[in-house]
Amino acid sequence: MSKGEDTRQFIIEKAAFLYNQKGIAGTSISDIMEATDLAKGGIYRRFESKEEITLEVFDFLAKRLFDSINTAIKDRVTATDKLMALLDHYYDRLVMAKQGGCPLLNFGVEADDTDPLLRTG
Repeated sequence: MSKGEDTRQFIIEKAAFLYNQKGIAGTSISDIMEATDLAKGGIYRRFESKEEITLEVFDFLAKRLFDSINTAIKDRVTATDKLMALLDHYYDRLVMAKQGGCPLLNFGVEADDTDPLLRTG
């Protein structure tokens, strides 16, 4: 990845953590600036808007969850084994509750309640 792509990914990852802690509506560009130690221009050089960051964060979190589930069940043969691996996967993720809970569930709640872009996207 180029330096610009690395920075873009860094912003997405920091914003993902903030969104999970504070919610989408509760996270400002200033919060993202503080977490990334970037100026506003550094953020907006890579994203046109907070909405673009939000959609990229959702894609990042969805891919991360999809990949971790696939890894958990890939060597399982029977449906029962796959289901048990999936349940174990989510049980192990309970640790995330201290970090704001399941990021995708949080996105779903906020999209349904306050964010029309995510609701329609």
